[in-house]
Order: sequence, then structure tokens, then C-alpha cells
Amino acid sequence: MANKSEGTVMSLGITYRESPRTGYAIYGPLSVNKQPMVAIVDTGSTSTLLVWKEWYELFTGLGACRTFMFVCFSCSDPRGPPRVFKVRNTQLFAFEYSANVFGADDISFGLIGGQDPPPPMFPSANYLGLKPDIDGTGFSLMDQLRSKRVLKTATFTLFLRPTKESDIFRGKLILGGVDPTQYVIPLRYVPLLSIDDYVVELRSLSIQAGRTTLGINQRATIRTGDNYIRIPSIYSTGLVQALAGAASNIRGQKVDIVFDGKRNSYIVDCPLRKYLPSLTFYLGPDGDVPLEISSQGYVRKFVGAQPCTVMIMPLEGYTWQLPAGALVGNYIEFQPVDNRLGVAKLKPGP
Repeated sequence: MANKSEGTVMSLGITYRESPRTGYAIYGPLSVNKQPMVAIVDTGSTSTLLVWKEWYELFTGLGACRTFMFVCFSCSDPRGPPRVFKVRNTQLFAFEYSANVFGADDISFGLIGGQDPPPPMFPSANYLGLKPDIDGTGFSLMDQLRSKRVLKTATFTLFLRPTKESDIFRGKLILGGVDPTQYVIPLRYVPLLSIDDYVVELRSLSIQAGRTTLGINQRATIRTGDNYIRIPSIYSTGLVQALAGAASNIRGQKVDIVFDGKRNSYIVDCPLRKYLPSLTFYLGPDGDVPLEISSQGYVRKFVGAQPCTVMIMPLEGYTWQLPAGALVGNYIEFQPVDNRLGVAKLKPGP
């Protein structure tokens, strides 16, 4: 731990799991005015946003915050007018407010006092946004902790390990630093293609026991607030067919992956999920940085749903999106100041 003038490194335990209301997400801790809270960790959002108790209970009933897993923040005088944020397909209206966050005074965050669609039509949540706030219009916790010399650097690190429960993963969010004891050497660096997002070059993709798709030469964005590997539509159908073929090769019998119109997603029988192959994305200008996503990272069992969901979704355009599941079994350092990501395989856990 560094001295106060140099800043410190904060290591926070995180969990990737399904919540009854907000679904699968990476959930991490916050401390606001010494009150423990929970937030969704999102590299696709710039801001720290907390649910305002007085607003939330107007929509959900008096006392609703007592069972709200994220914990509401209560105050009587948020500053206006509200700013508008789009997070996880929801439009949020947040007032500026300042409090003590992680032991640092006068940290500004957004106090959610409006939502479209409103709760309970769409579940509310607290958010810890880690995307660079280049224009300063958001409420970046990293920027503020760095400017107050609470954090040692602007770097943060994320990783997730499987647990004994097939759809629960645990790991760390390290604010202000790295942890070389967690990964298998080598750690390879990938240049970022944008100063305001975690976008890298995707050169090619390989499928375990299957084929390699060469010459993709497109962009990929890391979005830990999302759960789907989002693939340009020109590749999506062929990729799913290739996954089914590779799974059949691994099993030695046919494995079907079919599209379920009601769910608007691809599905596979849960007992067969273990046969689905890993996907290796080759990143960087030379395609020499592999990021492997196993089936644990892209096949989910939702509570009360059969069969399992293959978390692959087509999108318009040409930028791929890699979700929270990309962290399963992987160690990623986000270094916005140096304009790069550090990528390595995660060491097995205890």
C-alpha cells in the first residue's frame, strides 16, 4: 500500500451472477458515507450513479429500499437540473450530489431521480462506470479519486474465476493498479484505438475443434455491463453454425444450437453446454494477443429457464462487442493513460 501522497491501490471483490431483478451482471461494492452499497461494474459507462431513495420509493412503494439489493441513497437536496445518461438500454436522469466515497470527501456522483422506462417496468440499479470521461460531462469516480491522489494510477484491473456453482463467478476489481500474481506470464499489450472507449483491433477468430476465421480486421469493444458477445450480422449465423459443428466434434455426437424466437436468442440443451468450444479472439494490429472465452463465458443458465442461452447476438455495423463473460478465466488491465490494455490468462484459483 502506497503512502497517502502517492495514492493507494484498492482491491474490491466482485461477483458475476444472476440477480432476480437485474439479471446477469458484475456486482461490486461501493462505500458512500461509510454505508456499504452494491453497484453494477460497467466499462461502457462513464459515471457512478446511485438510486435516490426518495424518488425510488415513489414508484415502488414506501419501504421498498429495505429489500433493494443495491441499497438506496437518501438525501433531501440534490442539485439540478438533472443530466441524462443511457445505461443498459435505459435512460436515466441523475442529479449531481457529493459525498464521501471510499474514504474520500467531496466525490460527485449522479443521484438517479428519473428513469425511462420507470421501475418496476425496468429494474433500477446503482452503477460504477469505468469508461473514460474525456469531455468531463459524467461523474467519473476514477478521475476524482485520481485527482485527489487517493489512487496511485488511472489503471484498473478486472478478472473473474469460475466457482463450484456453474453460473457464479468471482474475482477482483483493482482500482489504481495491477496484480502480477494473478496471471500466467506473458502479459501482452493491445493498443486502444480510441481515447474515450476500450476499443481494440480484432484481426481473427478461432474456434476450438473447428475453423479459424481470418481477415476480420474490425474493431472490438470491451463492455462489462453487457452479457452478449455481439457480432456483426454478416458473421453471426456462420459463427453459430461453426460452434454447433465444433461442439458435435468434441462430443462425438450431434449438438444442436437453435434460435428461439420467443427469447430472441440462441439456445442449447443445458447438459450439452460443456461441449461448446472456446472462442479465441486475436487482438492488436498484428493479431498476436489472444483472448480466449470458454463456454463458461458465453453460455448462461437463467433461473427458471430451459434450455441454456448461448450469449451471442447479431448487431448492425462492424464493431464487435465483448461482454462481462470475456473476463472469465482472463486477466485484463485497463490503462487509459497509456492507451492500451494488458491481457493474460488468469491463474487457476484455490
